[in-house]
Amino acid sequence: MRIKKEYATIEYFTVGALSTSERYQVDVQIKTITDPGRIDWINELTAQYPSDLIEVLFDTAHRNDLKLYICGGVLRDWLNGTASRDLDLTIAYGAQSFLEEVAAALGRGTVVPLGMKHDDTCRLVVGPWSVDVSGFRKGAGTIAEDLLQRDFTINAMAAEAESFFSERAHRTIIDPLDGLYDLEEKVLKVCSGAFSDDPLRILRAFRFAAELNFVISEQTRSDLRRCANLVTLSAVERISYELNLIMASPRAHQAFIDMLQTGVLQWIIPELHEGHGVEQPPFHHLDVLKHNIETLGMVEKILDDPVRYFPESASYLTSYLEQEARQKQLKWAGLFHDVGKPQCRVPDNDDPDKITFYGHDETGAQLLKSYARRMRWSNEDTSATAHLITMHMHPFHLLTVKRSAGKISQRAKVNICRKAGESITGLFILARADDLSSMGETKPAGIDKELRSLHHELVTLYHDQVVPVINGPKLLTGNDLIDTLGLTPGPHFKEILASLERAVIEGSIKTRAEALDWVKTHMQSN
Repeated sequence: MRIKKEYATIEYFTVGALSTSERYQVDVQIKTITDPGRIDWINELTAQYPSDLIEVLFDTAHRNDLKLYICGGVLRDWLNGTASRDLDLTIAYGAQSFLEEVAAALGRGTVVPLGMKHDDTCRLVVGPWSVDVSGFRKGAGTIAEDLLQRDFTINAMAAEAESFFSERAHRTIIDPLDGLYDLEEKVLKVCSGAFSDDPLRILRAFRFAAELNFVISEQTRSDLRRCANLVTLSAVERISYELNLIMASPRAHQAFIDMLQTGVLQWIIPELHEGHGVEQPPFHHLDVLKHNIETLGMVEKILDDPVRYFPESASYLTSYLEQEARQKQLKWAGLFHDVGKPQCRVPDNDDPDKITFYGHDETGAQLLKSYARRMRWSNEDTSATAHLITMHMHPFHLLTVKRSAGKISQRAKVNICRKAGESITGLFILARADDLSSMGETKPAGIDKELRSLHHELVTLYHDQVVPVINGPKLLTGNDLIDTLGLTPGPHFKEILASLERAVIEGSIKTRAEALDWVKTHMQSN
């Protein structure tokens, strides 16, 4: 259930300043939710937690004369109609000692400190349940003062936990910055000073907007432009983590558009920003930078409904995309696929419409690898993404051959299947996204249908002929080359066996005897 966009059952009243300090002086709105549908949803959410865990949390708070507040992302998600097994709580102080006491009284659970060494933040893990507790932020003496130091207004709300977990006909929200209104209007607004307090919040703005499908407010966009360079002060690991969360959302494309428009992109991925203003041949309608971002958007569209774009190959698509890592790798490949073009651009002095980018695929793969090392990517993500970038022109090269020669040779088909391997479907998703992002006047007609047809032909070839040979018993091994043919081991063995495997896939060799004869002939001719 999602919160309905109406205010008839939310009552507002102002509690005179909950804060007395000059810095935090504010009149705090307390909002009462009485809508039965919302109350039923909240009751359903609170009922999911183990009763003994909730009871011990409240008993421990009473013994220590502490108030427990539900805050942060969990409260935001509950009010936005999203369930969570996590529970975010705030107390005045002593998060770790509080949770250690809870775990001892409960007789189970693991307490894990979070954040930096001196942060008052801790987590209790009890089976599938996770309870995060944090003390008030530095300088805050009340929950209202703490909320004013949060990152965004939609995260700057709190509710007294004991009241929220009780069965009653209404719930009250402490909302000093009108976050509930912004939540229902789907607007992301930064709290005052949030970006300078923690520059990583700059990326979190784009991440929340992408995950929640919110619009970043104009004032927040202005603050992002002003503070854009501060993002480089954040730890590389934290930047990488936020960017990967953005890529995991279904709206990464919009996030990168927002990063470009606010000047943040050039600080976090300077090699991508090098494409700004780099013109392309007339079959493109965008410069290199915007084309890369647009290709990411087209990858997302295809991933949202892959069968629409490859209707003949539905089963292969489903199987390939079952691994979530592949979707993230495809998005990164889309964003980076032409990142090598600025370094490889060569204009033709005699023909202003003719511009070449020879080698931009290999150059782009190297730039991706360099970026991935900087961002501490896993070897698997780096290798898979770079592989897609290296090969992203291959489908178009085959179409060019077919248009000029009338057909594609079996050897060329086998070669691309062997080189692409399991990524053959990902390669064509990237190719279709690349094609959809190129809408210039001289773009050849019919490429979309040609790519669909070629993908179906190649993915069928790969699964029906290539995989059985690669994974099946070999007609010859290195030992056969030594024992039967008397060859001396060396690097050439790899080339011989690879060429033999290709011939088997092509169907020109079917038996061991034919394989031995083939090797003899091969050695004589070389």
